[in-house]
Amino acid sequence: MRTEPFSTVSPSMKIPSSGFKFTVHPLFLLFGLIEGLRGRLFSFLSVTIVAILHELGHSLYARSIGYSLDKICLMPYGATVRGEVFGLSRKETVLLCLAGPLTNGLVCLCFVALWWLFPETYPYTDTAVFSSAAVGLVNLLPALPLDGGRALFCLIGKPVRIFSYALSAFCLIFGLLLYNLSLFFFGLFLLFGEKGGVYERLDFSLSEGLLHGVRVKEILISGDATLKSVFRFLKKGDYLVLTVSDGRETLGTLTQNELYDCCLKYGNTANLSQILAEKGKKSKKFLAKKVCE
Repeated sequence: MRTEPFSTVSPSMKIPSSGFKFTVHPLFLLFGLIEGLRGRLFSFLSVTIVAILHELGHSLYARSIGYSLDKICLMPYGATVRGEVFGLSRKETVLLCLAGPLTNGLVCLCFVALWWLFPETYPYTDTAVFSSAAVGLVNLLPALPLDGGRALFCLIGKPVRIFSYALSAFCLIFGLLLYNLSLFFFGLFLLFGEKGGVYERLDFSLSEGLLHGVRVKEILISGDATLKSVFRFLKKGDYLVLTVSDGRETLGTLTQNELYDCCLKYGNTANLSQILAEKGKKSKKFLAKKVCE
């Protein structure tokens, strides 16, 4: 399975941070200054906000499959996510790439519903809708580092990279010939934009916080749930304890410390009830061995 443009990382794992870390590319500031001088600052800020919402869409899906997106770099007319992932299936990779454009689509639908209920809000929100639609559609282009390019790269590989450089050259050349700054900066974005994403594996350790006390977070969950489905309950500063039930009786418990070992042994798609069944078998063997001794 191709995992590019995402690269691999070492097995060391980090607890997801509680917030995002933003960095700003110099071109973002330069382009913002130019747009402000041209009287288009509001449009520039609108696109920046919907680009951040776009990245939040990636973040929510990444969190649901056990990764944490927390570093965003603001670029002219968009944003990039820096970092590394590994172990994703092809389907998960494609869905992760498409989560951003889908978020932009949902934002547009919400505003359209608002117009239907309150038509008088249209003059104040139309720029946000058109910006969101533009960011979503542009990101579906089959070129790296755009989401459409990432998804297609996962399926066919190298041809997408070649097309990306060709499109970048086209935008740069015609941006200069036509004196179109937007097209020119988009070409720079395609050429120098990050080709990877920042997704760090969730950690289950308590290396920090024990001296000050840690709040225990108890969750009742179905035995049919998978390991990766419980990652969303992990939060820095809390200690997770899962009580697994089949709806009639309690099957057992899994602590945050046990989750890490379970992921390594069974994989993140393992069923919680199956894990507890294996855990029960080991306990019985251990007790039988003690009795024999």
